[in-house]
Amino acid sequence: MIDLTAEILKEHSKEQCTHIMQWVGNSQQRFDELFTIFLKGERQVRQRAFWPVSYCVKAHPVFIKNSFEKLLNNLSQPGLHNAIKRNTVRLLQYVDIPGKFQGKKNCLKNKPRFYIKNCYLTVNNITG
Repeated sequence: MIDLTAEILKEHSKEQCTHIMQWVGNSQQRFDELFTIFLKGERQVRQRAFWPVSYCVKAHPVFIKNSFEKLLNNLSQPGLHNAIKRNTVRLLQYVDIPGKFQGKKNCLKNKPRFYIKNCYLTVNNITG
């Protein structure tokens, strides 16, 4: 059994990100555990957890399907670090955006300029 929070805090590197991604593998359950840590962990844990979350979603876009609303609602949290906002928006280019979430108001209400200045985004997967 792996202590995922300890693994996330162990080292902030590409190697550690890959290690966590390999642990998740094809497991929705393990991804959900990682995603929960991303949503509810301490600030540093949340920032570090998002790197493997985003890589897992890029490899397996279906992983985020049941948590899409939580992902978008997370953007409205006051004091959310700009890196999490930026990487959340970047992650959207790898998934199909369900119609009910298109045009979601206020998810970027706190300083929305972060992605204009810092993130080039291609969103091709908007579904009806």
